[in-house]
Amino acid sequence: MDLTALFQVSCNGILTGMIYGQMALALSIIYGVTRIINFAHGDMIVGAMLLLCLISNTYIDSLYFNFALTLILSVLAVWGMQKTVFNLLRGKRDGVQFITMAAVSIILLNALLLIFGADTFTLSAPITLESLEIFSIHLNYGKFVGALTALLTTAALFLFLKKTYIGKAIQAVSINPKGAFLIGLNQQKIFSITSIISGILIAVSALCLSFVVDVSVQSAPDITLLCFIIVIMGGLGSVPGTLLAGLIIGISESYVGYYISPLYKTLSGFVLLIALLLVRPQGLKGIKTV
Repeated sequence: MDLTALFQVSCNGILTGMIYGQMALALSIIYGVTRIINFAHGDMIVGAMLLLCLISNTYIDSLYFNFALTLILSVLAVWGMQKTVFNLLRGKRDGVQFITMAAVSIILLNALLLIFGADTFTLSAPITLESLEIFSIHLNYGKFVGALTALLTTAALFLFLKKTYIGKAIQAVSINPKGAFLIGLNQQKIFSITSIISGILIAVSALCLSFVVDVSVQSAPDITLLCFIIVIMGGLGSVPGTLLAGLIIGISESYVGYYISPLYKTLSGFVLLIALLLVRPQGLKGIKTV
């Protein structure tokens, strides 16, 4: 076995897995607090990616400014969805939530098609063309920066939830909504803060993914499905579990794509999900902490 190739594939899988884990965090935290599965998650990430690519490639050459604009619009989009959709669905039956969120996803998907068309977009930035060499292992600099950004964002979210009053309040609402209400926590305020956090996570995911892959509207359902696999594997509502599951999926896709065939990369995620649920139905992290 070529050890250099093995390390190369492993490193690429780890970097991709970090981005995957961060990408699924917004879906995990929304479910943890509202108990609503956001089927439009992939559509929102793709929308942010398309906006970032379009502005960066056509209008403004500053990636920092473009990311800030994307972040603001992502926060407003998720906050608006929370006010208009999530609040109405809380307490509804699972079937009602499922059909409504599926309809929202279809509406957003068609809206993106009307705005951006069916073309594929690539982020034109120098960072995506540079390479990094570490001990004879060649890594894409954009993927490395994206993975590092994803890791720092995940760590910051974890510390925020564990060490701050607002973070602990979010966890309280997630674990025991009735108990949180009885001790005087403003649940509506917690929902709004959670939406803002989710919008930030979606914008960061769009930035990190734009460094790695091309994007089109048609890729939205695939991203949603991938995030579902990661969240279920990690344990619904668990930040550490989501990151760990993302790493596992990223590494498995890298190995399967290199040693077997790229055609089976997506299949590897489903196989791992089924195998894990047979052994540990609650996921990697059984305790539902946001």
